[in-house]
Amino acid sequence: MNIPPTNTCSGWDPNTDSAADLYSSTYSLRWPTDTSDARGAYFHVGDVIPFDWTDAHLDAVLARLTPNLATSPLAVPDVRVANYLNDVPLVAESFLRLKDEQERPLIALGSTPLDNSIRSFRTWYAGCASGACTPGLGWQGIAEVEDPDWACRRKYLVVLTDGDETCEGDPCSTVADLLDYSGVETYAVGFGIDPLAPTQLSCMAANGGTVNPYYPRNKQQLIDDLDSIFADILTP
Repeated sequence: MNIPPTNTCSGWDPNTDSAADLYSSTYSLRWPTDTSDARGAYFHVGDVIPFDWTDAHLDAVLARLTPNLATSPLAVPDVRVANYLNDVPLVAESFLRLKDEQERPLIALGSTPLDNSIRSFRTWYAGCASGACTPGLGWQGIAEVEDPDWACRRKYLVVLTDGDETCEGDPCSTVADLLDYSGVETYAVGFGIDPLAPTQLSCMAANGGTVNPYYPRNKQQLIDDLDSIFADILTP
């Protein structure tokens, strides 16, 4: 199908996404939203896995990355998105359907809206996209009241992308706001991006307080770099 994607510069897909995906025709390939948490929308688990001091959501995160674990928890994790789709279109359809409705991957499509994605995160996290937010708003406002260890917690954002900003945004300024006003440091990881190519990842890491970006070129390097980041985060 030669249909241009729309609204891909708007940021991440919200938890409320339930519409049919562009190439699916009739259903959404993204993970459905679980609205069972009584604390409200800030804790809904869907395309986005929210921070939560009462539940690390490890199983939910693994199920998004390797959907086969959703139905077979003891299976060997499979990260190949194509593995969850039929090999050929059915009948005269021009798209591939899922092999199993219970195993739905997250599909990357369209532009790379780094700035708007980070702004979406900050709106969810602190209640506004830039500048000084009104105190007590967003997920942070709930955490300040309900999380007894909030004052001692360190705050980090890991941005993992396969491309540079393509929507004319300014992620470097936005991560600076995130650090200055919300106390959140930002790690920038460019998967498969040429480390010698000029990108905004360098200033994202610098402005986000983590100095240098990471440029893994394959799966093992990605695992190693993420291990390094999390080890750094967990170091007192």
